[in-house]
Order: sequence, then structure tokens, then C-alpha cells
Amino acid sequence: MLLKLLPSLLLYPILPLLDWGPITHAYINEKVLKHLRDMSGPDDATARKALEQDNAEEYFIQTAGYPDIIKTKGFLKGDASYDYAHNPIPNRYYGQPKFAHEIFEHSIKSGDLELTTLALSWRTHQICDVFAHHAPIDEFWGYANRETFFGAFWHEVLDHFGEENVGELPGAFYRADHWICELIIDLFCYLEKGRDWGYTFLRDAPLKPLAILPGISRDFINKYADTFRHEYKKIEPIEYKQVLRGKLFSDVLNNATLRYCDSLVKKRSGKTLMNMINNHAKFDGLKGMLDKVAYITAKALMNPTAPWAAPKIVQDLFLSDNASYDDTFPGILESADYDNYYSEHIEKECQRYTPKRNGIVKLVLERMPITPIRWFVKHTPLVTGGNAVNRYLLPNTHDSYSLSLRFSYNLRERNEEDFMVILRRSLEEADIIAKS
Repeated sequence: MLLKLLPSLLLYPILPLLDWGPITHAYINEKVLKHLRDMSGPDDATARKALEQDNAEEYFIQTAGYPDIIKTKGFLKGDASYDYAHNPIPNRYYGQPKFAHEIFEHSIKSGDLELTTLALSWRTHQICDVFAHHAPIDEFWGYANRETFFGAFWHEVLDHFGEENVGELPGAFYRADHWICELIIDLFCYLEKGRDWGYTFLRDAPLKPLAILPGISRDFINKYADTFRHEYKKIEPIEYKQVLRGKLFSDVLNNATLRYCDSLVKKRSGKTLMNMINNHAKFDGLKGMLDKVAYITAKALMNPTAPWAAPKIVQDLFLSDNASYDDTFPGILESADYDNYYSEHIEKECQRYTPKRNGIVKLVLERMPITPIRWFVKHTPLVTGGNAVNRYLLPNTHDSYSLSLRFSYNLRERNEEDFMVILRRSLEEADIIAKS
């Protein structure tokens, strides 16, 4: 019940690490459908029949974020034992969307066309996520990792702790930077499509196909666990109660994200916000990039039983609004080139340059609301700020939520100061860098 009340109590929770945010996933899925129509696909008869059913295309867009439901157990409990169902295998740019394929096979056996549509949506999610997290862009790994904020202080963290004692901090810095980029991309998609579109396609979608996920996960583990067990410390079959909890969390997150975007539009006009995003160097060409992701994903849906053939990427063209698809993706990535599309040190190599200090980033962070509840601060990505009680409630743990909460508090309370001065104070208060 408390989770159901959250949208009324709060405007927005900080997004967990979702690769793309919920609005962005729905935005991409709609574009995927357009490209599929242009390609006269899919070629697979069952997939085509599924998408021809009444409301199937709407359901395809509504379920765009469903694989993130499976990750809720990780968001709330730090338990990644279901991540095999969300991530490609291996969890790399060239990894395969195997769990989506498993759902598709079950839909063929059962004749459940709604489950087929979910399988296509799941495949879309798993493929388009690799561009957010794993594609090599500007010496970063993943488009949503291209701007750094906390990472600009990484050398001071090493001086303060010593490299051998940093523990989980590299991942915390990486995640805190990542969600800021996610949030701005979500806002862009909201502005592109309009408020009514967002509330249409991010409302509740049917639960029925999700009920079969526990059985599918058991079959999947029995078939493939030996091929991906080395990537995960813990693997468990999905429990339906966790699916229901994840669905509720997802519904709340979707609604809260839309409300947060509403609040920004009230603060500044949609046109002003769009100009601010487009004027940020890291998000120039964002619309074209998302369209290219949708195009290459649609090609992978033409035959949903075929392996995902990860394409080579010409980075400059990928980030351009005007480049053609063929020029951007000039061929299939060969296994000999895999090493150029993956880094084992993705969470350890924070970039060391000064990010853009104001503009859309500062506005997005300033508008985060407050809630003075320690449990939420500790266990969910909700922002605390605004008074002395909330300052007491700020956590001291060295994780991404703690970093983000302290920064948001200080940004709200001291908005006359320079962006990076406030960030420095936040890191000093959390004893993550030495006091100057």
C-alpha cells in the first residue's frame, strides 16, 4: 500500500541503473515498430501474427521496460540473482538476448500470442540496452555513461583512500554519473512525444504473461546456467511474488518519472528544456542516435529466432542526426574484434575531466523533491533534502545513492554556489575526499 501511495507523496525518485530509463524504452519500442513496418517485417510468421493482434502494438510499447521488473530484486535488496534474465549473455555489447529467445520458444509451444509479443519486446529491450551500457562511445562504454560528474574527482578519491582501499566506490561513482545521463535522455523522450503519450504508454500493462516467467526461468537455468554461471555469484529461478513486487515498483517508477518531467516543464517551458538538452555537447545528436538504435534493433526482430549479430559502429556517425544507417553500421562485428568492444575495467576507469557545470544537468538535479524517511534513503533511490532532520538522515555509506543524496541536498540548499563547489562539499561531507 505504501508503494502505491508514493506517486502522491513524491514527485520523483532517482532512477536506479536501468541502462535506458522507462520513457526512453517506450520511445525506442515505438520507433522499432515503425522500422519494422518500413521493412515489411517481421519475417517470422508467428511474430508477424502476434503483432497483428488487437492492441498488440500498444502492448509492445507498454512492456518496453518489463525486463527491468526482474532487476527490482537487485535495486531493493542488492540481490542480482535474476540478472541473467535481464542481461545479454555474455553481458557485453555482442552478448545474446537468450532469455528473450527462451520466452519466444515457450510462446510457440503454448500458442500464446500475447507471450510472443512480450518475447519480442524483451528481445528489443535486451538488444537496445547494449548501446546504453556497452557500445564504445567517446572512450566511454555505453551512451548513457558519456558524461561524468562525480568521476571528475576520482583522483582525489584515490589520494584520500589509497587505490587498495577504494572498495565499491568505483562502481558507485559510475552509477551516480550514469543515472544523471539516463534522466536527461528520459526527459528528451518525454518532450519529443508529449505528456499524453507518456501517460498512455507507461500506464499499467497486463500481468498475465508475467505469470509464466518463473517456469521459463527454471527451464532456462537448466539449459544454460553452465554457460553464464561464471558471470554471476548467485543464480536463482524467478519467484512470481518478486515479479509482482517488481511490477508494482516499475509502475510507481514510471508514474514518478512522468510527474518529475511534468514538474520540470512547469519550471521551464518544453522548448527551453529541449534547447538546454540540445545545447549540451554530450547530448547533441540524441534524436538521431535513438533512431539508429531502434533501426538496428528492428533488424534483429525480423527473425527473432536468429542470433543477435552485433554491428560495427562508426562512432561519429552514430552520434549524428544526419548519418545513414548503412554508413553508421558498416558490417557485422567479427569475434576477432570483440576485445575492442569490451573493457573489464568499465567501473574502475572513471574519466578525469571537468564536466559541464550548469545548464540542463543543474536544473534536473535542482528539481529533485524530498522525503524524510531513513528506510527509503537506505533501501530505495529516493532523494532526501530540505531541512536539518533530513541532513541527519543522510546516509554515510560510500555508495551511489549516498553520493547522489548528499549532492541533491546540497544543490537544493546552496543553489547560489557553483555546481562543482557543491559537488566537492558533498564528497567531503561523505568522507570520500579530503576536506580542503
